[in-house]
Amino acid sequence: MHRVMAFAPSSSANLGPGFDVLSVAHDAYEDSVEAELMDGDELRVEVNGEGVPLDYRNNSAAWAVYNMCRQEGLRVGVRLNIRKGVPIGLGLGSSGASAAAAVAAVAELLELRVSSDKLVEYAMKGEEAAAGEAHPDNVAASLLGGFTITASLSPLRVRRLKTNLEVNLMLFIPQGYRIEGKTRLARSMLPSHVPLSSVVRNESRLSALLAGLIEGDRELFSAGLGDDIVETARLPLFPYFPEVKEKAVELGALGACVSGAGPSVLVFTDGRSDEAAIATSGLNVCGKYGYKCFVKRARVTGGVRVEVE
Repeated sequence: MHRVMAFAPSSSANLGPGFDVLSVAHDAYEDSVEAELMDGDELRVEVNGEGVPLDYRNNSAAWAVYNMCRQEGLRVGVRLNIRKGVPIGLGLGSSGASAAAAVAAVAELLELRVSSDKLVEYAMKGEEAAAGEAHPDNVAASLLGGFTITASLSPLRVRRLKTNLEVNLMLFIPQGYRIEGKTRLARSMLPSHVPLSSVVRNESRLSALLAGLIEGDRELFSAGLGDDIVETARLPLFPYFPEVKEKAVELGALGACVSGAGPSVLVFTDGRSDEAAIATSGLNVCGKYGYKCFVKRARVTGGVRVEVE
């Protein structure tokens, strides 16, 4: 086996109160990574791709693969050909999708037999290159698909939830939005101290959100889509969010949250939602705040898929 291709979907993390632990994979966008072996007996990772860092230390896919091979004790040369489909810097799991596709492709290429938790652990190292800190939520969704939860960081345990709630997704995505180092900036905005009452309120919301997903309870899920801690601290990055959410709920949406570190907004809908009116209302709200947005409809999707050539 000399070449493997992997495809990983976009994702939204930090769902409501689930900062750094709850995420969802969707079919809005997709990254692909082709991995092939190079001659030689030393560990090295080369990168090809348009619009991506070519230094392996600054590329989420390459850094993840480098660390995976190092931890597995492998002295091999790997070339990664990356094709970006997930937009960068919009809170849609762009760096996570590349890292997920890369570790899945290389694990298959080198015939590594590792658990899903181990794959996530390797992939999340790639986030260091993009955000300065390894976090598993986006890569877990892109690898496993569906709604995923991080149950533990040490040891790492991630699981795909068995859900019984059918939802559609609407993403409100600002055009031309670009902040250098946005993820690092967003994490720097988080409060160092949080009132106990806010923590308890978020615990209650997360419980409702998970129960709603698992039991198929629309009202519980809707009640859980709120956050006074992270989303509130980051509002300067997406000032339109509260009104987009308010109008969407008035028109039958289950709720909304910021997608990852923003600026995209994720709205959950179903058959009782007026999606056309939600789209028009949300775009108008974005425009009122000076942002030209577009709507991307999506569905919850499966995780990474691998093709052997």
